[in-house]
This record gives sequence, C-alpha cells and structure tokens, in this order.
Amino acid sequence: MTDFPPSLWFDTANDAPQVPPLGDDLSCDVVIVGAGFTGLTAALTLAEAGISCAVLDSEAPGWGASGRNGGQVNPLLPVHSPDYVYRMIGQGAGERLVQAALASADDIFAMVKKYRIDCEARQNGWIRTAHFKGAAIKFEKQCESWRRAGADISVLETGDLHERLGSTAYEMGAFMPAGGCVQPLSYARGLLKAALGAGVKVFGESRVTSLEKSGDDWIAKTAQGSVRASKVVLATNGYTDNLWPGLKESVVPVISIQMATEIVPEEIRKSMLKNGETFADSRRTIYYGRFDVAGRFLLGSLGQSDSFKDGPQYQRVARETVTLFPQLEGIKWTHRWGGRIAVTRDFMPHLHSPAEGVLAGLGYNGRGVAMSGVVGRAMAAHILGAREDELALPVTKISGYPFHRFHGIGVRAAMHWYNLRDNMERML
Repeated sequence: MTDFPPSLWFDTANDAPQVPPLGDDLSCDVVIVGAGFTGLTAALTLAEAGISCAVLDSEAPGWGASGRNGGQVNPLLPVHSPDYVYRMIGQGAGERLVQAALASADDIFAMVKKYRIDCEARQNGWIRTAHFKGAAIKFEKQCESWRRAGADISVLETGDLHERLGSTAYEMGAFMPAGGCVQPLSYARGLLKAALGAGVKVFGESRVTSLEKSGDDWIAKTAQGSVRASKVVLATNGYTDNLWPGLKESVVPVISIQMATEIVPEEIRKSMLKNGETFADSRRTIYYGRFDVAGRFLLGSLGQSDSFKDGPQYQRVARETVTLFPQLEGIKWTHRWGGRIAVTRDFMPHLHSPAEGVLAGLGYNGRGVAMSGVVGRAMAAHILGAREDELALPVTKISGYPFHRFHGIGVRAAMHWYNLRDNMERML
C-alpha cells in the first residue's frame, strides 16, 4: 500500500476509492501515465466521449503534486502578461492560452459542481500582492494587460488592501473574484471517483518502466503487467522520470513547502482574509496563504527540500507568517509538508507530441490546480480530433534545460539568491 507523506491534506481528505496494482495484460484506446489532476481530467473527458482508458500511477492517485499543493485555484498565468504571451507564441495561440487561463478557475469549480466533489471548494477570490514599489509598478501594467484580455481584476489601494488582507505588509495588490481554493487531495480523489464511475480503469503502484511501439499501438509495461493502446498521455509534471527521452530535462522540479496552524481563534480570523480570499505575493520565493474551512491558517513558499524534517526552511515560513500577520504571534503549527512543482524555461505550460500517438502535458509553474484541467482537457480534445490550432495551448517540441543534471545545485543556489534579492527589495 502506498505510503502517503504526512500533510494536512492527507489527514483531512475524504476516503480514497481503492485501486489495485496492474496485474495483467490489457488493451484499451488510451493509456495515461500519471493519476493526478491532469491525467484524471484527461481520462474522465475521454471516457465520457466513449474512449476506453487505463491510468497507471507509480504510487497512489493524488500522491504527487495533486495531493500536496496549496489548493489555490488561481486563474492567471505565472509571471507573464497577455501581451508577453502573444509575443512569445503568436497572437492566435496566445489568445487561446490566455482565454483558457482566464476560464480555468471557473472550469474547476464547474467540475466540482458537476461531479459533486466534496473538497471544501470556495470561490471567494484571490488577492495578489506586490512586495515592493518596483513590483507594484510592473504588476499594475500586467493588470492592465489582463483587463484588456477580458480579466475581471481590480487594483486594491492601500487602505482597501490592508482591510481585505488583514496585513499592512504590502502597499499594493489586486483582486480577482474568480479565484478560490479546494482541498486538493479530496479534489483528486473526487476526480478519481468520477473517472472510475465513467468506466476508466485506474491502477496504483504501477510504475511504467517502458513504452514500446508495436505496430500501430504502444505498449506500456509495468513490473506486473502491460497496457496496449493506440494513444499515450504522459501526465507526470514535477514527478516526470526518464520514461520518455528528454521530457524530464524539459522541466526543473522546484520544491513548494507549506505549514498549517492549529485552528485560529475566531476573533483573530475575523481580522484576516475575512471574506475567505486566498493570497499570493510577487516575491521570487513567493509566499501564499489562506484559511481552510476549519479555520487553520496555511502559509507556503518555495523551499529546498520536500522533507518535513528540514527544520530551517519551515522556521523561515513561521517567521514570515508573524511578519505578515502579527496577530498570529504564538500560534501553534501542527503540519508541515512539501512537494514538487514543475518549472519550465519560459514559465508557461507545455503540450508536446514527441511521437505519433503520444502526448505530454506538464509545466504549470505553480498554477497547477487550475492549469492542469486546461492541459488535461486539451490533450483529450486532441485525441478526440481537435486540430492543433484549436487547442488551448500550442503543441511544441520538447526543449531541455542546459546542464539539467545539475539542477539540484542550481535550485539551492537560486533559492539563496532569491531570498537575498527579495529581502533587499522589501527595504526599498
């Protein structure tokens, strides 16, 4: 049985539907590697269109990033403005991606409603904050670009921002009512339940060790069995291994860490994010937070290790919590955990078709809850016959990071540099 890493989400998630390891040789239309948000969304979409699917995961559904993220459903692409996206990938493709991103949060909450997924879903909005004056100027320009693209986003002046956030640490922010949050492991398990109900075959503890071409089909082999299918979907994101040549090198797995407190007294909760919003700031080491439905406060940031035993990085988050929200001084922390997010060189999600019948979607750069649905549905749409120029994002060639094998050293060095830069900027 898969050993889940400790986290608040694991302790509070709904019970998981039981899925066995693959123990036989099967045939179906599509085999999907990865039973997280992306793979399960693709499988569910395909199954409802009459396509038979098998999903294989090396652990249990939701074990990876889908069960360890912050649960924030944020509908903007990271870093980029729409104008930048248009320049990067062209006007037509850029407009499709931008519109898909803007609709991504609404799409997630529509999925929750359609499949009656019990996952603490709340669409109460998202506050994005700027950590110093230079970031505020840049962010205001980005907000204007997003508004021209159709986003419902409003700049928050200092007084309104402090009132909504419950913190005086930031001087500028913006609000998007489409944002929200879910209990991510419960959401993953809800997608799993819906997929199983639609006829998808899902297997845990079934690492795919090889993909081999056999005539017009592909054969995905595990230690105990195999699946023959005409189409393959690779949906492994930050946990991508060497199954497909070059795919692992196309992303850098960056660690996101989180902490959760005991239930915060109601009189304190009334002073912070009192309308149920989520927030995230503009620092390179990004801090993001919210309350869960029980009243626990969660704060996350980029880290260096996904081990809950790595004390110094969590001490940093605990200190920053009191800096941002002094009213939480003395609160007890009950949970800490980490997981991988996949960062691409251009900070945009990628869709690849490296061989006939093979699709790979990954690289959410910290926007995985919302964008995984976009990419999962895009891959399903392509399999169902949509042209490339009809998809939410362009199909591109796999492009690896130079010197990828040294990424661990690079990420640790970058984290130290990012912390230094962030701290210096906040003093400006």
